Amino acid sequence: MPYAMYPMPAYAVVCDDVKGFSGHIQRLGYAIQNMGGYLRCPFPGVPGRERSQGALHHSLAVPVPLTAPQPLRMMRTMSSPSVGHSLAQPVARILAFFNQKGGTAKTTSTLNVGAALAERGRSVLVVDLDPQASLTMALGVNVAAVQGSTYDLLTDEDRPLADLTVPTPVFGLSLVPSHPDLAVAELELINMLERERQLAHKLSGALPYDYVLLDSPPSLNILSINILVAARELVIPIEPHPLALLVLPRLFDTLRKVRRLNQDLQVMGFLPTKVQRQARLTQDMLATLEQRYPACPLLPAVPWSVKGAEAVVERNSILHYSSRSPVAAAYREVAAALEQQESVP
Repeated sequence: MPYAMYPMPAYAVVCDDVKGFSGHIQRLGYAIQNMGGYLRCPFPGVPGRERSQGALHHSLAVPVPLTAPQPLRMMRTMSSPSVGHSLAQPVARILAFFNQKGGTAKTTSTLNVGAALAERGRSVLVVDLDPQASLTMALGVNVAAVQGSTYDLLTDEDRPLADLTVPTPVFGLSLVPSHPDLAVAELELINMLERERQLAHKLSGALPYDYVLLDSPPSLNILSINILVAARELVIPIEPHPLALLVLPRLFDTLRKVRRLNQDLQVMGFLPTKVQRQARLTQDMLATLEQRYPACPLLPAVPWSVKGAEAVVERNSILHYSSRSPVAAAYREVAAALEQQESVP
């Protein structure tokens, strides 16, 4: 019988009815979430009479919604002297949606890729690192009422990540909200030791998520450097427009310099957004991208649609607002492509 050891207290959930296992776990997940805990089920149903076992446990973190049974992914072993055996922890993939140019749909992509990954059964944390707090507002969080934000994450060493995480309307998706105070964080970071690594320190170690997605501001500053140092993977949202291509040399020059601090940073590809396939200019710009940056693949293109803006008004993802729309389908393809590109460090 497969099993995994998780931090205590933990409860084993055993079910002989494999076909009904997912339903049983879902009902238990809602109950545990209401109690302030979260559910983790890393094993799929096993055919025949074999039992499927997940791990159900409480956490000091803000509740993380249920993730559906999934194959066991990358695991990091940690020793626990108090228990006397090793504890297996999932390794979170930390992806940044980054482009110093504004208007490239970084926030929209962070939200909808996160929702698509959650729909695939992954537990996802999105971190709003833009002082405009667009991602926070898009998820229906009242910026004026937040008790902690990414400002605290970067400037307060005593505030853990779990203390700053809030739930969202998207099942399986949690958020570290932003606040306009984040705009002055750069001034405070100047005098800090290892100021470029403040975010990386907070995201180091075992995290109770499969993915951590970082939404970045449209700028290149110390906050941006923190994002690039903390991320292991980078997605570059880009509108197929001549001005968008003009700023790319500066972006890649920055990435070359940042790799002195973060040698593990990988560019997963360009994410074309606001694409109008019938336009000749769009096709020319995408072809130019492939010619100039052959080592940087093109992820599935996201078409332009007013549905995306309507979803923001409804404070939800496009996958939930208009599940069958071409935009929702595109973001599902992007999520699937990123999962296929998963690399083991």
